[in-house]
Amino acid sequence: MISTITDSVMAGMTVTVEGHRDILGLWIGDGGEGAKYWLQVLTEIKNRGAADVPMLVCDGLTGLPDAVNTVWPATIVQPVSFTSTLTKSDRVPPFAIQTPPAA
Repeated sequence: MISTITDSVMAGMTVTVEGHRDILGLWIGDGGEGAKYWLQVLTEIKNRGAADVPMLVCDGLTGLPDAVNTVWPATIVQPVSFTSTLTKSDRVPPFAIQTPPAA
């Protein structure tokens, strides 16, 4: 039997001052989006060696700004809207989507 899972997956990514990109981790969204959940996630990241986070970009996740400022008080939180960007693809007219040629 096939079932659908509706939990979200949060991805933590970083770009170092040298320009290197890395994935910090993936977290299944079973803990909600409150400050308590994010404090746990960010403390885990800090304990793994992230001594400083100058800027954090997030998609309006509730509780995240408070949690990040508890773990790293000097961090600048920049909210953006990833969701609206991702959902705009459903507004692309069908004729604009190219199908791959038949093999």
